[in-house]
Amino acid sequence: MIGAWDAETYARQFRFVPEYGRDLIGLLAPQDGEKILDLGCGPGALTAELAAKGAVVTGVDADAGMIALAQKAYPNITFLHRSADHLNLAVAFDAVFSNAALHWMKLDKVFPQVAKILRMGGRFAAEMGGRHNIAGIENAIYAALAKMKLPAGDFPKPWYFPTVAEAAHLLEQSGMEVQYAHLYDRPTVLKEETGSLIGWVKMFGRSYMEKIPIDRQDEFLKNVEAAARSDLFKDGDWVADYRRFHFVAVKK
Repeated sequence: MIGAWDAETYARQFRFVPEYGRDLIGLLAPQDGEKILDLGCGPGALTAELAAKGAVVTGVDADAGMIALAQKAYPNITFLHRSADHLNLAVAFDAVFSNAALHWMKLDKVFPQVAKILRMGGRFAAEMGGRHNIAGIENAIYAALAKMKLPAGDFPKPWYFPTVAEAAHLLEQSGMEVQYAHLYDRPTVLKEETGSLIGWVKMFGRSYMEKIPIDRQDEFLKNVEAAARSDLFKDGDWVADYRRFHFVAVKK
């Protein structure tokens, strides 16, 4: 996990994250009255959409700022500030939902927690980055670090993008059966409101930024842009090379 998020900026400038997550709600197919946990709920936009379907939803997130923002926006929904690998929830949920959050977590710790709170036959529907997600952005980040003579070993990746097989193995070890899995390319235009590629790196690459001296951060960002331009700047827009992984697993 990375440190505290800038929740206000995330909610305002990166609305494409929950917008793409709406397809996952269809995959989950929530039913009226079902108890659903939104794992890594962020500012709560999709939690509210699940509630609007008639589900009894609880949102959890490890970031206090995200939870405060969600609770303010949706006061009639329960939100809990809690780590995904220590949920400590007594309720047996009918389903767990997670959008664009699992790749920040330790899956070998989180999946057993999900299985623990699901009733038998309960389902787990999730979307996350899959293998080679943002490979071009990663390459540009490490090229920028190399140009600045900053050792790559001092900047470990803050995310984990599994293969379908890796994720399925961890889910099965946790007592869940994978019933649907789909890995696909989803090039995502970074609109001006996100600050384009620099804004993306400031938000999601903060673990890199925090280790770079303040007086060299602008240099780093410019170097990332320069390294990424040939591959990721297309027809006047920056395009993040997303590869997304959808899955549905059922507790057996």
